[in-house]
Amino acid sequence: MPTLRRIAPWALLLAAAAALVALGYRRIAGAPMGWLMDDGLFYARIAMQLATTGQSSFDGIHETSGYHLAWEGVLAALSWGLAPFTVDPHHHMGAFLTLSLFAALACGFGFARRAHHRLALIALALSGHLLLETVPLVLVLMGMARALEGRERNTPWALVALAPLVPLLRIDATPVAVVLLFAAAADGRWAALRAGALALAAGVALHFGLLYGLFGEPLTVSMMLRAHALLQYESAPLAFNLWSYGAGTTGRSLLLIGLLALAGVLAWRHRGTPRNRPLLWLVLGLAGFSLMHLVLSHMRYWYFVPGLVGATYALVRLEVPGGLSHRIRGAALVALALLAGVYLGHKGWRIAALADAQDETWTFLERIGDHVPRGEAIYQVDGSGRTGFYSGRSVVNGDGLVNDRQYARRLVAGRLGGYLDEEDICYLIVNRSGEPDPLVDQGGLVVNRGEVTELLRSGARGRTGQVNYALYRRDAPTCQGR
Repeated sequence: MPTLRRIAPWALLLAAAAALVALGYRRIAGAPMGWLMDDGLFYARIAMQLATTGQSSFDGIHETSGYHLAWEGVLAALSWGLAPFTVDPHHHMGAFLTLSLFAALACGFGFARRAHHRLALIALALSGHLLLETVPLVLVLMGMARALEGRERNTPWALVALAPLVPLLRIDATPVAVVLLFAAAADGRWAALRAGALALAAGVALHFGLLYGLFGEPLTVSMMLRAHALLQYESAPLAFNLWSYGAGTTGRSLLLIGLLALAGVLAWRHRGTPRNRPLLWLVLGLAGFSLMHLVLSHMRYWYFVPGLVGATYALVRLEVPGGLSHRIRGAALVALALLAGVYLGHKGWRIAALADAQDETWTFLERIGDHVPRGEAIYQVDGSGRTGFYSGRSVVNGDGLVNDRQYARRLVAGRLGGYLDEEDICYLIVNRSGEPDPLVDQGGLVVNRGEVTELLRSGARGRTGQVNYALYRRDAPTCQGR
């Protein structure tokens, strides 16, 4: 009975997530303004390929390593369990979204008790969108901090279980776990430090061992391309993230910096409390992770999630005596809850306002198969996650993040000319507004408007930057009659 009482609330939370997905699937999974972005759809498509064909592939043709191992493994296992009953991508996506939404809800219900604290944590987790690895990552990091709160001298086994998951979820988050382990060192808990460090080292070794064993190289293809992109930036990424990358990124950047600073100052001022010391180290580790990405990369929304959720959890969890610190912390959490309500309300309003554009996008996805015969591949640079998952056709990822290493090397060297002929690809999907010419200009691969015939375009073109889809067939001699 005690076990059942512990499990029942989580089962209800999972059921709530499933009900929300079932009721709102087309809006949650749709575009524009839904809760799914390309990277989440990459995970979903590769998971289905792993489960149904055993291939680590997005398009079913080229092997890719463009994902973080643990989260992809979880989704692939879920897809594998479903595969004997259905291979309908909508059914698999429903299961993926349920799990991802459950993880976001767990940030609130698992780590806070007051309603407005839960609202803030859940909204911040959702602000990075669904099906991405950063919500599971911050759950693991908060769990490690909670495990280090105890005063006992023995090893907290939850810490040992969670530490190796950090590098498997995101190898670049390993320093956060290292910094967090300093909480054990600062309290002289040497057994906990040794056990946690060994577990973390095992996770790092397993990460690189799997990459070498499966793909023969220590870096994923997406990491390789993003490292190359970093060297090509003409302006400082920090300034770009703060002022030039769009209001959503600027707002998240400023909120992230403010929350980490506030949580860090309060944790430092009240570090004498055993509960607060792990929270201080958690905030310091997340500050390093967040600053690294702010300075070195153009921020995606999900990169903000560990810092935003982790700093808010620290504010919720800190033991702060009455006085100015207590009033500041309380006011900050109320303000966060209000901001969370505004964010979720605005998101819902935008989804409703663009429901017709979502419907047009779904129609476009459903009609691709009417124009592209089975067995034919489609080349697409931007927005390929959605078409690759839902079209029922092999969509070759043109930005290279979930393509193979040979493609990535040719892309960075500007040697993609002739790629479509080599791969016998006759179809293109272009996700660009207006009437661009050339349609494709990617790493030496150029396709002009005069070289193609338009077959289909989305009725949502021009509504936002996400859904300007148009399908073309090349007019090359080898593509005639296909």
